[in-house]
Amino acid sequence: MTGALWLAAGLVVTQMSATAALTSPAVPSLAPSSALTLDEVLDSALASYPALTGGRADLEAAAGEQRSAAGAFDPVWRTRGWGVPVSGYPQLRLDSVVEVPTPLWGTTLSAGYRYTVGKVPSYYGERETWSGGEVRAGLTVPVLRNGAIDRRRVTTERAVVGQSLARWSLQQQQLELRRAAAVRYWEWVAAGQRRDIARGLLQLAQDRDRQLTQRTLAGDLARFDQQDNARTVAQRQAHLVSAQRGLEQAALELSLFLRDAHGQPVRPADQRLPEQREPDFGLSEHAQLSEVVARRPDVQRLQDLWRQAELESQLQRNQLLPALDLGVAVSKDLGVPTRPELQSLGPAELEFSLQLEVPLLLRAPRGRLEAARAASARLEAQAQLTPSGWRSNSTTRARRSTPRGSGSRSPGRSCSWPSSWRLVSVPASPSARASCCWSTCESRPPPRPGCGRSKGCSTATGQPRRCAPAWPFSTSSAARG
Repeated sequence: MTGALWLAAGLVVTQMSATAALTSPAVPSLAPSSALTLDEVLDSALASYPALTGGRADLEAAAGEQRSAAGAFDPVWRTRGWGVPVSGYPQLRLDSVVEVPTPLWGTTLSAGYRYTVGKVPSYYGERETWSGGEVRAGLTVPVLRNGAIDRRRVTTERAVVGQSLARWSLQQQQLELRRAAAVRYWEWVAAGQRRDIARGLLQLAQDRDRQLTQRTLAGDLARFDQQDNARTVAQRQAHLVSAQRGLEQAALELSLFLRDAHGQPVRPADQRLPEQREPDFGLSEHAQLSEVVARRPDVQRLQDLWRQAELESQLQRNQLLPALDLGVAVSKDLGVPTRPELQSLGPAELEFSLQLEVPLLLRAPRGRLEAARAASARLEAQAQLTPSGWRSNSTTRARRSTPRGSGSRSPGRSCSWPSSWRLVSVPASPSARASCCWSTCESRPPPRPGCGRSKGCSTATGQPRRCAPAWPFSTSSAARG
């Protein structure tokens, strides 16, 4: 009686599973061909997954921000006119100038034209021009504030770093997508193997049931044993139904990453399940940890964020200085003098100017400097959660406790550089990066221009290592292999 109940329960479960499969939402199934590979799933996910569209849009937005920041150095044309029709000194004046900001120490070039016609009061003699007007050219150089660094150059550099940030963010999204797609793929493969195991166990129970039925009919075995095996058959039928539903669920989850040419999810057919094998993750036992860390997008994003915060700190420190601007201009009147007393305007004129501006409270730049330092401290704290940060805590503390300008090296750790050696930009070409390296840590000279604090410690064979990207925290020699 018990075996009959289990058999009936198995049939009910099987019928319920078939009904659920008929009423479930339809997802196109991939036509069976060769076995589905992980590379095929990853390629499909990277090509058609909708979430990557946002990352690519961010990359385009970063390119637009960089183009917009470069526009700060676009030439500007300004023209202004004055008319005094009713006065004891009726006159018309025109002044037009073109200014070109440059990244060369904040220098601004200018060229202009000025024209005046009518009567000009004697106390406004500088407005007078000859009949052809006056042409002029000059430049303005900030000596202190906005000289070494200014908002235009910082915005441009931050936009360049922002584009790098967008690229690392996109790569991080792709890495997470590849990981999720690989997990779903192997879950689908494992579900298929569980279904095959359940099917094999059911086949064994059914074969045994036929054998027990023959023995029961022959009187060689009690009917109870045959009924108990019928319970096992029903139980394994239920397990097979559960395994089949698990395989279907895994296929549906995998279809989120496996898409057709139109970007629509495609459910892989059961016939495309690969043969049973161990997954190959492509890991090498000799892989250097430094190479693994260097390829992590989150670490690279943290480096770029620190560079942006450091640029802002440098700018705000510069804004604490007084503004001292040096100007040089040359002008020449054209045509003939409109009055005899304007004959003195004929020779070319060279003019120098010096303008000093001293803010008294400096609350705005000091507040922004505190905010920039807080952002750098936050990034430093986040860096301690990265693999390089885990190995740099003791080294960073040792470097902070070392007096500035007295670099030292402890056994088993990387060089400790003075805290004033900061890298502003990293050369883009490999040859330029290689020039930043030195053969040994003990005899390292001060950083070369454009290289800053390098990490090119030598290997055991004396060959210089490849220069690592700029990073504000030291990394142990063990982490670099």
